[in-house]
This record gives sequence, structure tokens and C-alpha cells, in this order.
Amino acid sequence: DRVTAITGEFKGSFRSGIGSYSATVSTNSVSLIPGSALPSIEVEHNVVWVEKAPEAQVLDIHAFDETGMQLKKDFRTSSRRSQKGYFFWGRPQRVSVIYASSKEQVSVPFEIELKAGGSDAVSALPGKIAAFEEVLEQVQSVGKKASMRYGNLLAAQYYGYNSRKAAREAIPLEVAHSDPSGSEIFGYEVMPFKGYYFRKIRTDQEVNAAREKQIFLWEGGEFEAVPDRGVLLATPCDAQAPAFLISWDRVYINYTDCSEMTQISMKSADLEQAGWLQVQ
Repeated sequence: DRVTAITGEFKGSFRSGIGSYSATVSTNSVSLIPGSALPSIEVEHNVVWVEKAPEAQVLDIHAFDETGMQLKKDFRTSSRRSQKGYFFWGRPQRVSVIYASSKEQVSVPFEIELKAGGSDAVSALPGKIAAFEEVLEQVQSVGKKASMRYGNLLAAQYYGYNSRKAAREAIPLEVAHSDPSGSEIFGYEVMPFKGYYFRKIRTDQEVNAAREKQIFLWEGGEFEAVPDRGVLLATPCDAQAPAFLISWDRVYINYTDCSEMTQISMKSADLEQAGWLQVQ
């Protein structure tokens, strides 16, 4: 018999009581949530320590210096006793924390009516999920290797010389050749890597810093690049596939055309407005 519908119940949990709290901090602990005994925060040098507690979960954390400028968050975290430490580039004077104060358990009944494709459409879902996870893992792998500073020139992380005047080869050659920005400089034919073009783009904060290009060496002579870190952008050949953006340890996806992007604002509101959804 042909399957016409699937019914069931989804059970899961979600964080609720979402709120934010900002405080000027020092080595003395400050209550994370005013008037409650939930986690406290304190600063030690460039590390913000947040007390762990089962009742609450930190969703995001930002730090600012004495001038009010937001500090860049390092990808590292650390643990000691009942605290988790978040590293920043600079000495935090004010900390802003987004948190969930409680956890809710839910049960949601569902009924899915099957039209064209019937049960075959359902059986194909695990394969689609596995394919997405494979692409995500692939992009993250490139992101970890593409961490050096050549602004919006990803291919330089393969061709640029290291201190021994040899090619860095920090990323695979195939990834370097998927970067359209470097083809004219390094003389290769642009080819996608596993269905994606990989390149670096600069953040608006880096662009506004107005850093001048510097001269770097490679086997063919010299090339210019801005000494910014940039963020990794992967755009698909298939218009139905998502674009990926990696900034430090954060991963975002976007189903709109991002192939012409040259810079980006990393503010949460700007990312959401541009269609970026954080997945990790």
C-alpha cells in the first residue's frame, strides 16, 4: 500500500528565559543576572570567567575595552573549577552576556501529508542530511587551515613564502585554486573544490581600519595583500546549495547568492538581515 501520511511526536528541550546583561567588571565577581544567584562573571587579564550553573546557559558573550570598542573574541576557551573562560584580544572593561535562564521540555505532535514522492521522499532525507554534514565538515576543515593573515587573498596561504622562503602550503592546492581573487596574481585556472569556491573577505571593521597593503614574497616574485585575517566564505556552484561563512569558531549558512560579496559586517543583527543563520 502507498503511504499517504506520517504521524508522530517530537520530544526535545529548548532554552527559555532569554535575556542579556552588561556590567563593568573587575577581578571582583559580578552577578550575571541581577538579583539572582545564577552565574557570576569576573575578568582576569584578557579572560572573562563565567561561573557554570545547571539553571542557566551562556549563549554568547561580548567584551569591550575602556574606550567602548568591542574586543575580538579568541576561538579558545578554558575551564577551571566551576568556571569557563572566554579569551579576548585586549583587556575587557565591560562585558555583555546573552543567556538562557531556564530549560524547558516539550512534546510536539506532528502529521506530515505525503504528496509527490510518497515515502521515498522521507527515506531520502537521511542522505540529504549526511551530504549537508559532509559539506559542513569540509568547509570547517578549510577554515581551520586558512587562519593566517592575507586579507581577502586566500590563495596566498598556499603560494606565499614562509620564514624559510618556501611556499607555505598551509591549505591544499585544490582549495587555493578555488579562490577567484588569486588567479590573476598567481596564474592559475580557477576551479571549484568539491562544488565550492573558497575565498577570504574582509569584515567592515577591518576595512574601516584602513590598513595599507603590504608586500609579500612568493616563487614568482612579489604580491600585495592587506595584513588582515578576514573571514572564510564558501559559495556553491549549485544555486540550491547554501553558502558558508566561517568567523573564528562560528559557522553561518545562507541560501541567497553571496558570490559577489567583498566585505561583511559581523554584527548579529546585520548577519540576520543579510540572511545568515548561525549553525555552530
